Amino acid sequence: MLLVNQRVKGNKSIKDEELEPLFRQKANRKILGTTPYLAFYFFGKTIWDTSRVKRQIASKEAYYNKKIKELEVGNLKDSVNLEVKKEKKTRRLYTNLREGNWWMRVVGEPPAIYDTAQSAETLRELRSFYFNHGFFDNEIHLKEDTFIDGNLSVKYMVKENKVHRIRSVVYLTDDYRLKQLIDSSKNSSLLRVNAPYKKGNITDERERVEKLFRNKGYFTFSRDYIKFTVDTGFVEPITKADSILQQTRPHLFNRFGCGIVLEIQSPEKGRHTAYVVDSVHFSLNESDRIEDEDEKKEVEYKNINYSMSKRRNYSLDVLDRKVLIHPNQFFNASLITNTQAQLSGMDMFRYVNLALDTTGNRMRMYLKVNRLPKYQISDELGFLMSQGAPGPYINIGFKIRNLLGGFEVFEINGRYSEEGQISPFISSDVVFRARDLSISSSFTISKILLPFALGQQLNRYNPKTRYIFNMTALTRPEYERNLIKGALNYSILLSPNNQIGISPTDVTVNITPSTSLNKDYLAQLVQFSGLGESVKQSFRQAVVTNFNAYYMYNENFGGQKKKSKYFRINYEFGGQMLYLVQKYALDLNHDSIGKFKTFRYTRIQADFRFYKPTSKNTIVAFRLMAGMAIPIGASSVLPWEKYFFSGGSNSIRAWSPRRLGPGSYAPENSDPNNLTTEQPGEMILESSIEVRQKLIGFLEGAIFADAGNVWNLKKDLNRPGAEINPLFIRQLALGGGFGIRFDFSFLIIRVDVATKLYNPAFSTENERWQIKNISFSRPFGVKGQTLVNLGIGYPF
Repeated sequence: MLLVNQRVKGNKSIKDEELEPLFRQKANRKILGTTPYLAFYFFGKTIWDTSRVKRQIASKEAYYNKKIKELEVGNLKDSVNLEVKKEKKTRRLYTNLREGNWWMRVVGEPPAIYDTAQSAETLRELRSFYFNHGFFDNEIHLKEDTFIDGNLSVKYMVKENKVHRIRSVVYLTDDYRLKQLIDSSKNSSLLRVNAPYKKGNITDERERVEKLFRNKGYFTFSRDYIKFTVDTGFVEPITKADSILQQTRPHLFNRFGCGIVLEIQSPEKGRHTAYVVDSVHFSLNESDRIEDEDEKKEVEYKNINYSMSKRRNYSLDVLDRKVLIHPNQFFNASLITNTQAQLSGMDMFRYVNLALDTTGNRMRMYLKVNRLPKYQISDELGFLMSQGAPGPYINIGFKIRNLLGGFEVFEINGRYSEEGQISPFISSDVVFRARDLSISSSFTISKILLPFALGQQLNRYNPKTRYIFNMTALTRPEYERNLIKGALNYSILLSPNNQIGISPTDVTVNITPSTSLNKDYLAQLVQFSGLGESVKQSFRQAVVTNFNAYYMYNENFGGQKKKSKYFRINYEFGGQMLYLVQKYALDLNHDSIGKFKTFRYTRIQADFRFYKPTSKNTIVAFRLMAGMAIPIGASSVLPWEKYFFSGGSNSIRAWSPRRLGPGSYAPENSDPNNLTTEQPGEMILESSIEVRQKLIGFLEGAIFADAGNVWNLKKDLNRPGAEINPLFIRQLALGGGFGIRFDFSFLIIRVDVATKLYNPAFSTENERWQIKNISFSRPFGVKGQTLVNLGIGYPF
């Protein structure tokens, strides 16, 4: 029989996605009630000719065997090369012979013929899983449902019964110092009294104790020395309720409680030893070759012995900040791991090797690093698309390492791109080439430049100071804009998942030549956006200064294929320092510096993302983003770049880039589905959910839904409906659609088709529901109803 479905029923405490990986046999995948992958398999089988494959193998092998035979006797090199070629040419053919052709192996899947032995093994796995999660009395049985067509569905019927809880946790050791360490860290224990029993928590607790000891000098200690026993018999009552339960119904108290004993065993000879670092040796090599001793010099700095090239100048102070273990300190596994991570994160060394040598209870630590090239050139060529039609870009970078002898990294990058952009201010049959030319540079130091000893306290957090200087020239059909930016950034890595960045100084000079600004565009922007004078002010030449900071938590490493979270919050406080200098130090106009306008504002933005696999080939991705920007003081408007915009391939995909909102506002005599100008807002709220499914090989499919909008914070008579109000949910635009992704590992190309479901810019509720315009026979029949987005990478 064909296994077409299997699931767990009756589970309450443990979710389906935790139990489904235990299925020993996988059912054939279904799409809309059909089994297309099975059909592809049988199609491939009809054209699978094993005799033809065998003839191809024989022909290939005979060809290479003949060439090998013709070689001169003793020509081992060419003989080996031909053998390698023969193996390479026949490898795919042998795979086809054993496993089937491309349709059978890659596109399709073989029939899942029901195997009773596999289902019995699944039953054992499920019972064991529940037992290890504290459900010692679980009852699980198998139910098979046979359909008329001969297919079969399997249900694993679960009766969880009552979970057993931990009544006591006892640590046993005859080592006084180890007992002190355990007692001092009990608040961090993963085994909590009255918590449900989970075997995984015991494993995690053994790892925690191992890490605790290894961070206190016990280099040779491992979790294998920790033995645990789970006693489901009588345990002492720990609460008044437990005492009453034990007295009135002792069989229940004993039955649903357990005690855990963790015994820390000693080595075969003696006790566990705490090691002290006796010496630290740091060897810095210029290349992979073995350097002569006379090319290197030996230097001692703060009790660490350094060996490095005589011809190079390196800052020992910077290295000392990165080496977190010093002589006469106890061995600490976490600090050693952090040391390797910090040295690797300097972008200075090709590899970082560490070796430990122990004699008695003393330890010698050897660090060996190999330096990356001082000069490095990189180039990148590709295509991009964000506005209209795709266009090429080229990026050339130049990097200098250890520029001033302090392990500094200087980078300069030049980028030029052209992108097709359709504009209402040029002929409809012409695609304007928007040009972007930028030069960016940065100078990075591997420490925080702060007064007093504050910088020293941050050494273990991989601190970095970065100076940034950028110049950008942007040419669009509506205007030209030149930006000059300078900034000072500090960043620290609290943990592999947590990062903080602070920029105390960030200055951008915005130069928009008045002759380049399209007057018709400005007039239409004023008319259709309703912003009036504020739009004109935003396009003035300006100086924008701010203090900004961010916090980022990221579990999403190595792609978006596993359960993970991402959160980032950014805060900007703009113009305040410049305002104070103008007002109190220079006694100047508070709103401008000469012909350059200044702005004061505050801006905050938060972005949360969650990724959860629901099966081997399916993942659900969710995103929620919100932000707010407020002009403060005499400033009545924000810099144009600080407004929020919605719509586009990485936003609400059923709307054109930056064309959604604000609120329910729509310019007079305009088509709310086809706005021609950007629509800025002071507040944004966006949410997206996407189900991604692997289809065939590198091809992935997705269905998605987007919701969001931008708003003004205050009522504006020129833009009715643009302001946020208590019923803002009714102003959320809704869109949905499907997408195809080509996942080439190094590159993901995305095509999304999105259609408008609800557009709050229409005047009546009936008109707002654009879902009525959807037509599968004429998907693009209503202008602006359905859009096709082309993108690189996932939308979030």
